[in-house]
Amino acid sequence: YAEEDQTGFAQMVNSSAQNKAYPGRLLGRLYAAGKFEAAADLAEARLMADETDPLLWNDVGLMNRDAGEHVMRAKIEEPRKSAEEYYERSWAAYQVAIELDRKPQYLNDGAVLLHYYLKRDSDKAIAMYDEAEAMALKMLEKGDFASGEKPVVEIALRDSRNNRELLKRRIEREKSRKKGGDGDGERGL
Repeated sequence: YAEEDQTGFAQMVNSSAQNKAYPGRLLGRLYAAGKFEAAADLAEARLMADETDPLLWNDVGLMNRDAGEHVMRAKIEEPRKSAEEYYERSWAAYQVAIELDRKPQYLNDGAVLLHYYLKRDSDKAIAMYDEAEAMALKMLEKGDFASGEKPVVEIALRDSRNNRELLKRRIEREKSRKKGGDGDGERGL
């Protein structure tokens, strides 16, 4: 429906609270059934109803990330998109979510994508982990959370710390390998 009539789909979703919730429930079912590519498509279709909701953009990031991982691991012969394309779409969505609402969970998720999936921009990922940690600590100190937000912020705090340390160790290992391999050609004699 979303592909055939974008305007109609957006109007239908926005016509009632029940209709607005339905695509999210369907998204959860697709995801649980391992239909990651379909879940990524539905997450993007949900944006037609509201492009200003950072949580929807975060969902697009998550669903595309997991669809990319599924394509890569399952070695699907004819995926809708390549793993790399899904990862790039995920990164673009996380950037929008962060632009709309800088939250520790969005920063951590974006950094995770750079760190583990795209394997680039390590300095940017570290800065995002740093910001996610600082922001989470401030939020926890204040204690002012939306419904259900506190555990999500606590997870973002834990994960941003852990992932940053793992990334720093990887960078150090890479530096050590390069250093060891940059000899004057007499190595191994």
